[in-house]
Amino acid sequence: MKATTVKIGGELLKGIDAARKPGQSVASYVRRALQADLERRLARDAAAAFKEFLATHPDEKQTLDAWGGADLASEPDRVRGAE
Repeated sequence: MKATTVKIGGELLKGIDAARKPGQSVASYVRRALQADLERRLARDAAAAFKEFLATHPDEKQTLDAWGGADLASEPDRVRGAE
């Protein structure tokens, strides 16, 4: 695994010190913050790709809309195989 050293100082370090949990190292805080940012970016990109997919596949959008309106809380009128 490739390791990198990043120098942090001034107001940025003060902000990190104020935000991190007691006992949490600066390295641990920065690592978690970077991981969270990366996950947000990946989720945003996946959402954009899915939105584009739905725009080019209207049948899939119709199916999702039907599922979105389905009543999943109530008991079904009839259960298959229970006859």
